[in-house]
Amino acid sequence: MNRALMALTLTIGMTSPAVGSGFDADVYLTKDKTMVGLGLSVIDDRFGLDLDLAFIYLNEDSERVGFPKNDSFVGNLLGVHLIYQPLKQGSAQFRVGTGFDYWALWGINGDEYKMGLPIFVEGRYLLAPGVNAHVQVRSYLVASDGLGLGVDFDGEETAPVLVTVGLGGAL
Repeated sequence: MNRALMALTLTIGMTSPAVGSGFDADVYLTKDKTMVGLGLSVIDDRFGLDLDLAFIYLNEDSERVGFPKNDSFVGNLLGVHLIYQPLKQGSAQFRVGTGFDYWALWGINGDEYKMGLPIFVEGRYLLAPGVNAHVQVRSYLVASDGLGLGVDFDGEETAPVLVTVGLGGAL
């Protein structure tokens, strides 16, 4: 029993007051699509783990080649990221990270998916105790064919980044 209690204590980080956990509600700034997501993170003073789940929908004015007019669901983004927080000054935090993104495109085809190795930078600002606002800029070091950030459905080129804004809280 004592071993189980000690393992549980170590697992949830109760031995270190510097370990914190939080959640995020995110909006991805994309063209012709709506992406909203949720995130969970655990971080100590410098290093942490971040899990993301986003839902992807086509907007009314987006190209719908192969999509029925009444169905806009494209799929999900599932991400697992390691984060490093080199700077925490007062109410501001700066983070960098990398990890693995899995784009499950169920709405296109049950077997359709894309994968990528992202790299990102993120800024957070504490608005009130336990509540923060954040912005993240992500790009891919390596990605599946067809996951090219910066090229829209029509082939028009934009910046090769995915920008996310959101609000977060402490758990």
